[in-house]
Amino acid sequence: MRFSRIFLALSIIVVTFLLGACFLFEMKYQITISPSYGSNQVGTSHTLNIKVSKIGLLGGPVGNANIYLNVTGANPSSTTLTSDSNGKATFTYTGTNIGTDTIVASAFGVSATAVKLWTKSATDIRNEIMGIVATFDDGVPQTFSSVEKIVVMGDEAVPVLLNLLSTSNSLKVRWASIYTLPRIANLDEIGGAKVALQDPNETIGTMAAAIFVGTGDATSLSILQDAENSNSVMMYSIPPILLSEFANRVLKATSSGTRYENPRFYGYSAYPLYESLDEDIGETKFTVTKDDAKCEIMVNIYIELTGPGATSSLANTWKNGIESVWNGPNGYRKFGCYKVKFNADIKVNTTGATPEASRDQIKVVSIHPTQTHTSSTVLGRPNDGSTNGEWDNQDTGNVAAHETGHLMGLDDEYTYDASGNYVNTNPQVTDPQSIMAQTWGNVSALQSHINAIMKNAGISVPATMTVVPASATNIIGTEHTVKVNIRDPFDKPVAGVKVTFTVSGLNNFTREALTDDNGDTALTYVYQDEKEGKDTINVKANCCLSATVVKFWKFPSSD
Repeated sequence: MRFSRIFLALSIIVVTFLLGACFLFEMKYQITISPSYGSNQVGTSHTLNIKVSKIGLLGGPVGNANIYLNVTGANPSSTTLTSDSNGKATFTYTGTNIGTDTIVASAFGVSATAVKLWTKSATDIRNEIMGIVATFDDGVPQTFSSVEKIVVMGDEAVPVLLNLLSTSNSLKVRWASIYTLPRIANLDEIGGAKVALQDPNETIGTMAAAIFVGTGDATSLSILQDAENSNSVMMYSIPPILLSEFANRVLKATSSGTRYENPRFYGYSAYPLYESLDEDIGETKFTVTKDDAKCEIMVNIYIELTGPGATSSLANTWKNGIESVWNGPNGYRKFGCYKVKFNADIKVNTTGATPEASRDQIKVVSIHPTQTHTSSTVLGRPNDGSTNGEWDNQDTGNVAAHETGHLMGLDDEYTYDASGNYVNTNPQVTDPQSIMAQTWGNVSALQSHINAIMKNAGISVPATMTVVPASATNIIGTEHTVKVNIRDPFDKPVAGVKVTFTVSGLNNFTREALTDDNGDTALTYVYQDEKEGKDTINVKANCCLSATVVKFWKFPSSD
């Protein structure tokens, strides 16, 4: 009995030992891959380090192991590797396509994953930038808005732009580089742009100085102070602004302690700035209403501001600027004999509410005073969340007035020559100059602008009235006819205009008539009394046109 108990105890000990040994010597594997994440330019090689090992009491590297490697994504491939005596293997491959690869390494039923991002090569980035610059046309200023496409390229373009800034002989390339760098470069990268402080072009040097003046750079400060006294137009500015205005804005921001923050990224709308007046200008959101009783025309411009730079204060500044320029010192413009009044109804939408279909949607970007931005406007966009323009929070009231001219279908009246010099294509002999040509100094809406807006809106009003004869002598008892022709500011006949004839003297009566499709109407009457004398015929059309006819009545000659 005692022997059986001892045997049972020994059996339990042996079984326990064997089970523990199985646990201690169980084969478990682990596979690692490094780096787990990386970013390379296409055309370069990327190496992954892979290691297979056993884990547990007797763990260690596993040599001669088959490692199955599978790449999916932009550059798919698969292969089998064999680990060395240290359990290690390497995999090197070159990405030829832009995008993301997921690399999975597997062995003994376990796996590890790495992610590889392939970006554009420096050569590809340079070629893309040069292609964008090639679209710039000196004679078509709005083409320079394509520079915003470089902004969208982001930080991967920074090293290339810095290189171009110091090596390119092209004025346009250097301008595009200094324009975009402060919008996309980090503060620790932008130092390479100091080379532009010595650029022979005044605009490029001033734009570079705007970047560094906040750092206390004495050269930057002197460049900006010189630019404050410049009469030059800032090269390729859209709409054009004086270099002195930009320099003054930067110096004020610096003295007030306005901080330079890491730039934001803004999208680019690949639409034209506006359509030509000779073409279909698309769906217009402004309204033009005519009041014939008052001889007044009201132009209501409906704008909705969205975006990070939209504020009530800025909306008020732009409203005042738009109305001041377009209404002029008298508070109205003239079209024919009508008064034209402009009202800017600007709404600020910062809540993300559904945009109003009846308003032009303007995205307001927020830029630092030291940065530049190309403001643009486009007509006829649908109410689908897209914008009819992108303005910035540094735009003045005059800039808003210029852009509003585009919203009403007007063309730019300026260009740049091959050297980047501003050219006013509609210069006035005396001031004020056209708001569609410049945004500084004594500027105004011109009569040609008012006429174009009214023409596009289909507004026809009396402008001139011709009355014949102005004076005549008739024999008593015969007919006398006064003919009237009314034409609009474009010398086209105006139909349906009420003309009032008031006769006083030998005859006293009033008659009314409407002009026909040729703009014509007439008064015919006969004087029958036996008394010589005259009639005065006052002719009025609407509330603004009038003329006087003198009619003498005489007896037939006794000869």
